Amino acid sequence: MSFLDKVKNKIQFINKNRLIKKYNGTFFYDTQNTIVISGMPRGGSTWFAELLNTDKKSAIIWEPLHLDFYPPIKKLNFKWRQYIPENNTDEKILEEFKKIVTGHSLTRGILQRTTIQQLQNADYLIIKFCRANRLLPWLTKQFAFKKTIHLLRHPCAVVASQMRFGAWNDVDAYFTEEELKPDGFIENYYSILKPIHTKEEKLAAIWCLDNIIPLTQNHHARWVSITYENLLLYPEKIFERIELPFTEAIQQKFYKPSTTTKNGSPVSTKESAVKQLAYWKQTLTEPQINAILNVVQQFGITLYNAEIYPTVEF
Repeated sequence: MSFLDKVKNKIQFINKNRLIKKYNGTFFYDTQNTIVISGMPRGGSTWFAELLNTDKKSAIIWEPLHLDFYPPIKKLNFKWRQYIPENNTDEKILEEFKKIVTGHSLTRGILQRTTIQQLQNADYLIIKFCRANRLLPWLTKQFAFKKTIHLLRHPCAVVASQMRFGAWNDVDAYFTEEELKPDGFIENYYSILKPIHTKEEKLAAIWCLDNIIPLTQNHHARWVSITYENLLLYPEKIFERIELPFTEAIQQKFYKPSTTTKNGSPVSTKESAVKQLAYWKQTLTEPQINAILNVVQQFGITLYNAEIYPTVEF
């Protein structure tokens, strides 16, 4: 990066911080118009959020449960993947989430993909989560969103992508005492989690812990579960399922990689879709694949197996 570019970036950084400070607390969006995307890291949620954001009347709130992007939740003693039971009545938690989902409380971290001008022009929010699955029943009970979409991707694909992405280089090959601290949820799976001794097994277990609640507790149909694989291959059908328009703008951008796609991943075109979906078979060894799927099977999740496609059509 040239010196001039560094100066420009610094000026943009200062100006955005100034605008956030000026307008923080002034926005209040109706949650009944809000679209929530709840996925997990490296699971396609960035790409999907950017697709929906082709509507110029929308603005993205980015990862508000990321402890570094939205520091106020640290005061609630939240973990990186916080579990909240559906019947939780903690008023402090509810009040903080009201600020988040209405756009009332802003930080630079959650506005990574959005400018103040976009917020001013927006009629509704797209809130993109990677760490909300374990509290999804509570969240959707408290707030009536226009649409809540639970996005899944093959656990082997997610784990393979995470292991290629630098952010997971320091992940332990086991669950620490702090990670296994009882919270009303995780202790139900100690018999699976405590014997884990490889990184791929641990990442697979996290995938299961993140998805088992939305897969098994959607008793009131407050969210729609869809798979990345079927979304990529049958977009018209999936958009009909989630009751959102498959606009021309979305179609034009559909097979373009997201801004967080790792270099070296197959380019997403209609013709290369199957190649992309099978890419994890090239980057994981057979023992790694077997280890990942063994963990998934122990959790009783049958949505995915050694095939690249899910076992159901959503």
